[in-house]
Amino acid sequence: MSVNKVILVGRLTKDPETKAVGDTSVTEITMVTNERFTTKAGEKKEESEFHNVVAWGKMGEVIAQYKKKGEELYVEGKKKTRTWEHEGKKQYKTEIIISGFEFIGGGGAPTEGGETGLPVEDELPF
Repeated sequence: MSVNKVILVGRLTKDPETKAVGDTSVTEITMVTNERFTTKAGEKKEESEFHNVVAWGKMGEVIAQYKKKGEELYVEGKKKTRTWEHEGKKQYKTEIIISGFEFIGGGGAPTEGGETGLPVEDELPF
């Protein structure tokens, strides 16, 4: 048995970008999560991790409509690494493919079902 599940709660680092792909759409979101900790020497530190997040169809359109740079978002999904060749070199990009989300931290409007904060599920095109 194996599990590929990612849960993130973070802030958008820029406005979501939606583009058409065939008869559906894809929304690219960049999020940052921060971890605060104290070293053994007692020094307080913070580390940031940036995440490439992808939402297909209506799910991405809803996020793009209501969430902007700096706002918080909760997402669930799976980690996927894409590979391709560019100028003879193999390129890699690791992304989180969203299967659900919740608006948190204020600034969000109701989702399609009329309830703020409920996950929105959508079928992925693959």
